[in-house]
Amino acid sequence: MILKNNLIIYQSNKNIDLPDRFKNSIIYKIGSGKINNLKIKNVNNDSELNNLAEFYRDDYVDWIYEQNKLFLQNKIIFKKASLFFYTDFSAKRTELSNTFNYFINTKQIEKILLKNEIEKITFIDCDKNLISMINSIDSVSRFEILRVKKNKFEFLFIKTLIYFFKAFLIALKNSFRRIKHYGNESKIFISRYPLHFTRSSNEEIHEDKYMSMVDSDQKYAVSILTDDFHQKVSILNYFKLEKELDEKRFYLMDKHISLINVLFIIITSLKIYLRWNKLYKNQFIFSSILMTDSIKYDLNFSFHRVIRLILLYESTKNFFSKINVDKVIYYLHEYPYGRMITAVLKKLSIDHTAIQHGPSSHRKLVYFLSNKETDQNGNLYNSVPLPNQVLAEDTHSMNIYNYSKYKNVQVMKKIYRLDYLSKIKIKNKSFV
Repeated sequence: MILKNNLIIYQSNKNIDLPDRFKNSIIYKIGSGKINNLKIKNVNNDSELNNLAEFYRDDYVDWIYEQNKLFLQNKIIFKKASLFFYTDFSAKRTELSNTFNYFINTKQIEKILLKNEIEKITFIDCDKNLISMINSIDSVSRFEILRVKKNKFEFLFIKTLIYFFKAFLIALKNSFRRIKHYGNESKIFISRYPLHFTRSSNEEIHEDKYMSMVDSDQKYAVSILTDDFHQKVSILNYFKLEKELDEKRFYLMDKHISLINVLFIIITSLKIYLRWNKLYKNQFIFSSILMTDSIKYDLNFSFHRVIRLILLYESTKNFFSKINVDKVIYYLHEYPYGRMITAVLKKLSIDHTAIQHGPSSHRKLVYFLSNKETDQNGNLYNSVPLPNQVLAEDTHSMNIYNYSKYKNVQVMKKIYRLDYLSKIKIKNKSFV
């Protein structure tokens, strides 16, 4: 039977063939995938989608911040700070979470439904969280689902157990060494090893964000373990990398993970888990769209990062308690990992500057904060940890930081992470 007044929602980067029954349908695509065999009218509107993203951005940012009250109500706190601010949910990481992307697409689909007399929606290869949002539109009555996209984060619980087992083995080795006070440093740069480091042919060390910002006599404070998401290192590789670190250039903060820290975090995590589960009992509705399934997904992922960051909080604090340093430079301050570092440095009253690590955008939500979460006089129950100073890459980025009420924002002299461009020599000056 040929379908009439049918809207296909296709979410994929792959091209597919569809049965003839869909030839009179219209299609809304999320991704670069195409229909090979049928000429179907595409109803996407990229310009409108961008406008919707900027239209809803500030209200969405405020709405996300309001969810902090659920963390406070359930006493999901650590070191006099709401753990909400150490979540990817709070940071609104659109490269990890599709919640805002799905919401904006849902709003555009809502407009399409109003303009067209759609009798049925067919979902093909769509994420169940997207399907849930679209089905919460009042005018959606009939739909069919052809294949559901799998979530990309699986086996998080097992991976977290492995993470803490690695931390335990590192702490066990650390228990056999005694670290005295390091002494004095004028400036230290925080990074992750080996993820951001390269060695040139003459054995010079370069960190890909700081580049020439670091003088040859200045040191890095690094973590190999990190939070085990962006950088994954096996325990055997960890001990191998630990040996190759030159103590003249590197401090390894992981040396300050103690057995007491690991035991404390495991017990603390169990308490947090019991309280965290209460968050899932809430319904999350924004601008009349049911966001619950997608938010629960974000919260689940966030839990597994948060308990790892608590361990890193302790090791970072232990390290900086063993050294006198005038200034600390770091990046990722907009993200949970960097917020943890900010909180430690502020607690220990160490002067610090956070640098922008990559391109900004008016639609990249990680750069945007609610004005309510930056106006609490450093009260970390209700406000995000803000750096003492921020170095932005350009005026455009500085304006975004200022819009979100970051403090003491300046434009850096040069974008250090782009130093490598000066070494590229183009022989044939023709471009595509």
